[in-house]
Amino acid sequence: MKVLFVAEQFVPPVFDGSTSVYQSWLKALKSVGEVYAILFTMKGTPTEETHSFLRQRCRDYLILPGHAWSPVLKTTRALGRFVNGSLFAHPLIEEFGRGPIKTGISQFIATHQPDVALVSKVECVHLLGQEVLAGLRIPKIMDLHDDYVMREKVVRQALCDLLAEFPALANERYFQLKRIRNRLSRHDDERARRQEGQLLGLFDRIMIASYEECLAYSARDGVGAKCVHVPWPVEIDIRPIERASEPEYDAGLIAATNELNLEGLVFLVKEVLPLIRKRRHNFQLLVAGNIVSAFLTTGLPTEGLVLAGRVEDLSDFYGRIKVCIVPLLNGTGVSLKTLEGIRYGLPVVATAKGARGLGGHDLPNLHVADTAETFAETVLSLLEGGTDAAAATAANRSNGSSSDCLNRFVQICMELGVEVGSPLRESATTSLSTMVAD
Repeated sequence: MKVLFVAEQFVPPVFDGSTSVYQSWLKALKSVGEVYAILFTMKGTPTEETHSFLRQRCRDYLILPGHAWSPVLKTTRALGRFVNGSLFAHPLIEEFGRGPIKTGISQFIATHQPDVALVSKVECVHLLGQEVLAGLRIPKIMDLHDDYVMREKVVRQALCDLLAEFPALANERYFQLKRIRNRLSRHDDERARRQEGQLLGLFDRIMIASYEECLAYSARDGVGAKCVHVPWPVEIDIRPIERASEPEYDAGLIAATNELNLEGLVFLVKEVLPLIRKRRHNFQLLVAGNIVSAFLTTGLPTEGLVLAGRVEDLSDFYGRIKVCIVPLLNGTGVSLKTLEGIRYGLPVVATAKGARGLGGHDLPNLHVADTAETFAETVLSLLEGGTDAAAATAANRSNGSSSDCLNRFVQICMELGVEVGSPLRESATTSLSTMVAD
């Protein structure tokens, strides 16, 4: 079986939760067939690590420019989205200037004749070219990743709520820019859903990692019958990554500045920490990442918090804590911090949003708690279970095999009429990298 894999960002390196999923897919898919990848450059520049990884995993691959970020084109796309109130402007605007790229994509597909296409995120439709995708006469599977329409709505509301509660945040650069962006853009839920439905209509199956989102999409006209719940094939090695330090803090949280991360940290500080400190008076939470500046701007109390700011060495951060905390109230994709905590051998306490997309894996060191009371109780139970909470869960550490997810993907391919054949041996690949310049 020849699998055409498409994602909006090349890997490695892993930039975020989405790119962690892309890397996992590329590792997993090699065991069921030949992989031909089309990846785009939304951030960073491919390195030798990138090409070495892709040569090992793919028979061939393309790394192509993402959206053109010239001021004129960026403004034009923004105006187009403002006019229609949807996620994307008209295809003529979204794909303007991408003729040579689409030609290269068509030639790549014609050369390799894939049997099935696995496309990550709706965003990739316009990166590939809507006409190119529509003309692809093979089964097409969408790995949805996010409910982009709901995400836009939730992020806008979170920004409004944070600015209403903490007006001083309007002076923070990130929130200034997001406020301007929201004022200069428009979101029409009905139009956005209609546009999303048209794009998803190009696919034969829609894989959704979140069980709750799968239920919601399955109830929608037009796309519901195509939806299947398939958690991502994220692997967790049975041997945790070595941590550079000895635990000195009870728990830790690391996050970048954005609305959803700050919303979660506010929930933690206002509702969860008082419950924890009522029983464990000397509880200390290490908070790292550039979210620290925004948090200080809120003026919330800092008792029990150790504010570290930017982290240069992740192994040092995860080595200094006993429990990793991911208190997201809203979120999309998979939380990279949840995966990192588990991979470093730590017990992770997360909300359901923080554990999104991982439901298909046996991860006994992932503890899900959605209320302030259960979140606090879970953290306390882990800390009171031993001097090192990470060691306490080491015996239960899971291999995190991706085989169940991969088997489900193969089953979907067979249902769509793809001749799967026998898995390839690990050594049976050669690869050639192809670059298309801006």
